[in-house]
Amino acid sequence: MKILVVDDSEYKIKKIVTLLDSIREKNITYDKAFSYTSGLNKALKNNYDLIILDMSMPTYDKTKNESGGRFRVFGGKEIVRQLKREKKIAPFIILTQYSQFDDTDKIKTLEDLETFFDEKFSEFHISTIFYDTSSSKWKILLEEKISKL
Repeated sequence: MKILVVDDSEYKIKKIVTLLDSIREKNITYDKAFSYTSGLNKALKNNYDLIILDMSMPTYDKTKNESGGRFRVFGGKEIVRQLKREKKIAPFIILTQYSQFDDTDKIKTLEDLETFFDEKFSEFHISTIFYDTSSSKWKILLEEKISKL
């Protein structure tokens, strides 16, 4: 199983990769991307069995000299839309540490996003999972969803 992990937090990616490495029965390989642009480019150039996406991320990879450009509150959602438009969409899981997202005048909850993905991308949306560093619930849910693929 080939997985793309898109998240701007190196710490969070390390935690996800550690979990993926522990799921032995799936023979998992993975690529990592740290921004909207690098995530979208990898997803367009390669075929993945699953994409694990953060919701909020910078436009470009951050470096010592680069801030990452504009911060995209709904970067994961934008990636999914672009992939569908290009007919390169793959099954995906949203894994985010935010429970609310501020979109100008509207605040969207994690539940709002899950409903959106279920309605617009039902055949590809596997789950929306809340990532909480103080709990192992996200690990259990993510492993369960991957094991069912």
